Amino acid sequence: MELTHILFFISGVIAHMLYNRIVNLGYTAIMMKNTIDDCLIVLSSSIQTNIESHELKYLALEIAGRQDKYVEFQKQVDRSQLVTLQKTLIRNLRASVPRKYDYLIEFNDWDTAMSYINKKFNKRRLS
Repeated sequence: MELTHILFFISGVIAHMLYNRIVNLGYTAIMMKNTIDDCLIVLSSSIQTNIESHELKYLALEIAGRQDKYVEFQKQVDRSQLVTLQKTLIRNLRASVPRKYDYLIEFNDWDTAMSYINKKFNKRRLS
């Protein structure tokens, strides 16, 4: 009789551990997905702020009477730096996600990441 009690106890402990692992895996995947989405929102917001500050700089350059060639050159430099920054941000975000959660990342570059975020916002808005 006592052996059956011990076996029931051990099987209960094993079943409990298995259940906890399955539930925790689901919670962790949801948490990682939400974290990735939130990081993308923060990154896109900071890039948008960067773009707006560039526009203010161009306006200030025009008000200061700088030549059009100088302003155009500055725009080209800022565009190339912005593209480099976007690539770096996406690469670093992808690298920071653990390998076992790589399947949660549904984008490869800045454009696909912004398309993904726009779809998410549209889905939330329609819900």
